[in-house]
Amino acid sequence: MSTPSSSEVTVEQKVENEETKEDDLTPESVEKPEKSTEKPEKVETAAEEVKFFRTKKIRFGPIDYQIVTQNANGPCPLIALVNALVLKGKIEIPQNYAINSKDLLNLLTNLILSRVPTSDDDVETYENNLRDVLTILPTIVNGLDVNVQFSAVNKFEFTSALSLFDLVSVNLYHVWLPDPQFTVVYDLVRNLNYNELVEKMFQENDEAQLLQNFHEETISQITFHGLATLLGTMKDGELSVVFHNNHFSTILKRRNFKIPL
Repeated sequence: MSTPSSSEVTVEQKVENEETKEDDLTPESVEKPEKSTEKPEKVETAAEEVKFFRTKKIRFGPIDYQIVTQNANGPCPLIALVNALVLKGKIEIPQNYAINSKDLLNLLTNLILSRVPTSDDDVETYENNLRDVLTILPTIVNGLDVNVQFSAVNKFEFTSALSLFDLVSVNLYHVWLPDPQFTVVYDLVRNLNYNELVEKMFQENDEAQLLQNFHEETISQITFHGLATLLGTMKDGELSVVFHNNHFSTILKRRNFKIPL
């Protein structure tokens, strides 16, 4: 399930092309281009594209923090994760008007590299996860593919990208659970992930229509049972990231209430 990239200010290089009139070109005037010995300029890919995000100061408890904002609603998991780490006191955003994506990725990378486990048993797992995460880290600027599993609010199909949340000790949740009061649909959905749900929705059998109804009725990826389960799962004072409606948000549980930030 792909999440579109967030609305950020993107710096693009504008190249002006000079137009040559067709009438001015004659066989005598057109010269064969000489072979260039210069290497072609590197084309910046989407993953390498530098994006800028505005920042702002907020009061969280007794302390002021500089957090990252979005210009419009978007899915960016990078912002949600960074803000959770800022409020946990793990990283600090410079008090500037804006910050670019490369600086945010550097903050995450430095934090990950500082969290080498002390146990020899955990070092190999850490190194494997680190290698995978550093490879895909630039791509989370543009979004993160997650495949929700409907069995629990903390269950997703494992990918290398999700190892990032483990490496920085931030939980990732969703709130898309079937309601056990509706036993027929609940039994059909609870052991599926999102991709499996979509596949079964288009099969020619009696269950397909029930699955389509569940998908349409919970298209925002939020259910009451999911919210109630999340409330019971998170610890008091826990800062995490929640996925809903193809969006990632920083979330805090405080005194049995969850507060999106």
